[in-house]
Amino acid sequence: MRRFLLLLFFLCAPAFGQPVEGRDYLIVSGSLPAASSPITVTEYFYYGCPQCRDLEPVINQWAASHHSVKLNHVPAFRNAWITLARTYYSLEKMGIESRLRSGIFSAMGEQGIDLSNESVLFGWIMKQGVPIERFQSLFFSDEITKKIEDSMRLALDDHISGVPAILVDGRYLMLGDLADTRMLDELVDIAREDRKH
Repeated sequence: MRRFLLLLFFLCAPAFGQPVEGRDYLIVSGSLPAASSPITVTEYFYYGCPQCRDLEPVINQWAASHHSVKLNHVPAFRNAWITLARTYYSLEKMGIESRLRSGIFSAMGEQGIDLSNESVLFGWIMKQGVPIERFQSLFFSDEITKKIEDSMRLALDDHISGVPAILVDGRYLMLGDLADTRMLDELVDIAREDRKH
């Protein structure tokens, strides 16, 4: 009898771990991406954010095991963060942002180096062996300014009010523990199912 009751409990109990709208995520957009495009996970971040620094290895390890999902990094910012947003896009354009990313987080968070100060930033960039003339040319360029304007508009459209923030497929804004990769998997599955309808 006891075994039967236990079996009945497991059959009737609600599935644990299923994301609940309003508790685990918010829907921030009604439009679906093109079915042919990969599922995207967008991480909004700021180099000076300790929580972003802690999330970094988790989200990268997750992405490395999900080859069908595209991970995007978007530097969200307030006016005081623009220097580091310019830094991100300049290094990305040079193809070296991923190589310097952990070093920037470490400099800001662990070593107390104020990379939001342009003169400090440029000195630090040179010490990393980055061609400073190329970096500064991009840093002050209209191209990078346009990328910043686009990312600011994207953050507003996606209702991003703080960092870190994770948005799945342009629709599902994660709530709660952003390091919960199990929940992230669930939201990716929901996004994949939505694309079938």
